[in-house]
Amino acid sequence: MKLARTILAGAAAVAALSSACAAFADPAPAWVLGDYRGVSPKYHLREDLHIHRDGNVHIAIWKPGGGRDERDGMWMGHHIQFGKDKYHVERIPNGIRLVKESDRSDVTIFHHPQ
Repeated sequence: MKLARTILAGAAAVAALSSACAAFADPAPAWVLGDYRGVSPKYHLREDLHIHRDGNVHIAIWKPGGGRDERDGMWMGHHIQFGKDKYHVERIPNGIRLVKESDRSDVTIFHHPQ
């Protein structure tokens, strides 16, 4: 019984932390909203990005040979934060460019899918 209470308390703490993280996201500006598709030249990976009005961001990174990794992040000013990774966001014709703060050679160009 004591173990069950500890597990429930831990699950409640994780749920509270998850919703608190979303609460720290800034609302995203209209010019950046929507669905994007890009390719990382450095890693040769296809990436699908969705930026919500409330500042929540979701990315799916397609692995060579199948499968994908998915990450949730948040809009913060002119940056997107995925866990410890921070990306500068720049508006470009027909899309956006993401540049990883800790590795400026990690650049992905995203365009709206046709």
